[in-house]
Amino acid sequence: NNFWEVRAYKLLMVDPSDNMIPDLAALRTDVAIRVLEQMSPEERFFIGDDQLMNIAEVWQFFSVLFAICDFSEDPKKTRRTESGSAQATAGGGLSKERLVGVPW
Repeated sequence: NNFWEVRAYKLLMVDPSDNMIPDLAALRTDVAIRVLEQMSPEERFFIGDDQLMNIAEVWQFFSVLFAICDFSEDPKKTRRTESGSAQATAGGGLSKERLVGVPW
């Protein structure tokens, strides 16, 4: 509560590699929760599970699409297999065959 009572600008810094304080016990988490509690429902960002799944599906689609475009621009991108034969690959190491059969 002392943090909220002081009327001054505040700066919270985070070290993502710090494992000493769990996220649920961190000051930044408490601050974020209190800020959300003070917001009206119209101001909050809410995304449902269905919308989140749609975003993940679109993300996968574009990842594959960009890999295909990268492959089309430079068809010389090849990778040698253990047997010594060349295998065409696209961005991210996806094989050409993998790009064709990806379900969306």
